[in-house]
Amino acid sequence: MGTDDGYGFGWDDVTVYKIGVNYAYNNQWTFRAGYNYAESPYDDDQTLFNVLAPGLVEQHDTAGCTYCTNPNTEITVACMRAVRNEQSYEYNGSVSAASGADYTGFGFSVDNAMTQHAIEASYAWKF
Repeated sequence: MGTDDGYGFGWDDVTVYKIGVNYAYNNQWTFRAGYNYAESPYDDDQTLFNVLAPGLVEQHDTAGCTYCTNPNTEITVACMRAVRNEQSYEYNGSVSAASGADYTGFGFSVDNAMTQHAIEASYAWKF
């Protein structure tokens, strides 16, 4: 259940790849875009426990812009889309190598999926 040493979600370290651009069009407008990729932090056999914290999204796209209304104020709008990702696992009562326990006759099937969308708007007053 969870990590090798006890309860937990069984998450591993992941390498994250990110790329982004920030383009100042003029004194008033700045445009931004980005992309993020990282593999799911847990293996398929940990899918059941990660129903509580399904951090399985692997790809994010972002875009946004800032408009400076004057030198002291600005309005920023941004959006993010996390591409749908799924993980599935089926347990059929096999022997656990870590504990030696036999759960024959017990089984389950679990599917996790996640998509995210976010929109942000902010107003900044510089003083």
